[in-house]
Amino acid sequence: MKFELPAFPDLADGDLAVTLAGVPDGFKGEIIARLAFGAWNAGRKGLVYAASDGQELSVLESALAFHAPGLEAITLPGWDCLPYDRV
Repeated sequence: MKFELPAFPDLADGDLAVTLAGVPDGFKGEIIARLAFGAWNAGRKGLVYAASDGQELSVLESALAFHAPGLEAITLPGWDCLPYDRV
């Protein structure tokens, strides 16, 4: 399965960690979607992104739903969250 959104082929070619700095907030969703599609098209199993807080995570989830509706995003609670804190 190939995705239509143009990927970053140079970043998906190597087996490396990528650090992006100074990316505007409104552009993060598209960048992460392109990186994920590039990794998928290169045969990688996934991509990990660590959000700085819950607000950034919810904004990023909305942006990914817009830029890549077919992309499955799995979110994990923060490390400082108690097991039944959100129930």
